[in-house]
Amino acid sequence: MYDDEKPKYSQDELRVALARDKSYTASAFITLVACWLAWLPGLVLNIVWLREARQNERIAGQTLPGVGCLRWLLIWNVIWAIILCALLGGLSALGLASN
Repeated sequence: MYDDEKPKYSQDELRVALARDKSYTASAFITLVACWLAWLPGLVLNIVWLREARQNERIAGQTLPGVGCLRWLLIWNVIWAIILCALLGGLSALGLASN
């Protein structure tokens, strides 16, 4: 192997550089639209992309753009589901109590 053909960067350095270059802003926007159209598929997309983002943050050693939005969307979706279940449960309890 000639000196010109030797790799200039190690595989770990390339992995870190690629992880630092990743942005999750578009993923957060797609998740927002998906949650608006259909809650469950949007929630699944959110969880998948957030897991990937956390893994890339560990590799990169820094926070990545858009990850905070994904976290916020996950929290919002869980709170929204809890409120909806509480409202439906409360309404059904009122319906049962009035009979």
